[in-house]
Amino acid sequence: MTRRWFSVVLVVVLLAAAFAAGYAGVHLIQRRGQRASQSHTTYYCPMHPSYTSDRPGDCPICNMRLVKKESPVTSHQSLVTKDICYLHNCPMAHDGKPCPMLVVSKPGEKVICPICGAHVAEAASQAASKKILYWTDPMLPGYKSDKPGTSPMGMDLVPVYEEAGAGPSIASPTAGYTPILVSPHKRQLIGVKTSLAQKRRLTKTIRTVGRVMIDETKRVHVHPKVEGWVQEIYAKYEGDAVTKGQPLFSFSSPDFIATQQEYLAARQALRDVSPEASEEIRSIAHANVAAARGRLLWWDITEEQIQAIEQAGVPSQALVLTSPIDGVVLTKHVFPGEYMERGGDFYHLIDLSTIWVDADLYEYDLPFVAVGQEATVSFPHEAHAPLTGKVLYLSPTVNAMTRTATARLEFPNPQGTLRPGMYATAQLMADLGERLVVPAEAVMDTGARQILFVDKGQGIFEPREVTVGVKTDGAQEITHGVEAGEAVVTSGNFLIDSESRLKAALEGFGGGEEGHQHGQ
Repeated sequence: MTRRWFSVVLVVVLLAAAFAAGYAGVHLIQRRGQRASQSHTTYYCPMHPSYTSDRPGDCPICNMRLVKKESPVTSHQSLVTKDICYLHNCPMAHDGKPCPMLVVSKPGEKVICPICGAHVAEAASQAASKKILYWTDPMLPGYKSDKPGTSPMGMDLVPVYEEAGAGPSIASPTAGYTPILVSPHKRQLIGVKTSLAQKRRLTKTIRTVGRVMIDETKRVHVHPKVEGWVQEIYAKYEGDAVTKGQPLFSFSSPDFIATQQEYLAARQALRDVSPEASEEIRSIAHANVAAARGRLLWWDITEEQIQAIEQAGVPSQALVLTSPIDGVVLTKHVFPGEYMERGGDFYHLIDLSTIWVDADLYEYDLPFVAVGQEATVSFPHEAHAPLTGKVLYLSPTVNAMTRTATARLEFPNPQGTLRPGMYATAQLMADLGERLVVPAEAVMDTGARQILFVDKGQGIFEPREVTVGVKTDGAQEITHGVEAGEAVVTSGNFLIDSESRLKAALEGFGGGEEGHQHGQ
């Protein structure tokens, strides 16, 4: 009985040991299988597939969560030939900072960045009918090949089509520039603004400085036509206002006294002619009176003064010269008791009822100014309101030192408040008719040519070399290079210009054709 019980217990123990050994073996095999499976598990970044890890975590480039790479259902070779990676500089992937990433797609798929929404590659349906320009590696934008194959990095080359959607549709005709693609986020960062080229009536405003001058046509010189001695001065100072007929100075002259005597004698002889005298005698007497009277008038003796001599019946000892105009004394060169010679320059009188303004015009403004054109002038102080006049004269020569020509403007000055020598601001308006214009800030002058950028839509900016015309009041006329209705860049164009030049230089260095952009 005891031996039988012992045998039963031994069998139970042996069975339990065998079961435990089998369970341990199975568990060990499972753990080894899990370890082997984990050793082959790979994690990668969806935005940067080139980064892989054997454990979960975050991408050190963009901080995105790593994704477990699933076991392929087809051969590895099949994935290599069918997957395409595009290099894309996303401006929003890493806290709004630009981050170069790889966007993976299948051939023929339209590729859009999942973060910023920028266009990366066109669908095959749109590219199938287009000519292949060259083959390139999207990860090496500077690398180009004339046939399919693999790049130096071992990746399959992808075709670049004519007018591909990932780049501008037309090769840039502007040497040294190439069209570029700018994402909406980058456009906001650099402050890109656009404006439409449009046709409108253009008026050129020419602003310049001028000087108030005397009207030379109203300048009078007063000088005696007979020798004598100055007796009394009436207009004593330069700047004195005078009226027409007002005495200037008096003088005595033997010739003047003799001529008065001849005149009085001729008048007496005419009165003494007998009524029975012949007509010839009467005509001679009249001629003598007219000759003596003519000499007095030639000496600037007024009719009133001659009548006074006739009434007095005796010669006047002093001759008074009067002002022939209303004006002011500009200069005076006469003094009491001075001996005066015939033709001496005693007074300069000027009528200031009209004045001239001599304005300086640069030579590039001369084609827009003509005689008779309307002009306005204003003065620094508020006492004088702007005046409206016209262009009286345009100098036929240009000053070699200042490179300017003189435009003479005429203005009324009835109150005499405008004085020669004053400074004025002149403005002339030239109506140029309807012209095609863009904002002046849209055109960049390199010195040898003028460049602007046209917004082609979907973030594409195309450089254009343009021919410019008149520039006025913030508008620049375009005679060639842009059509009405096209949007041109007015702000941020300097940064776009730099990017376009850099990309053109890189493409030129890579030996490819200019003006194409693909996979960026």
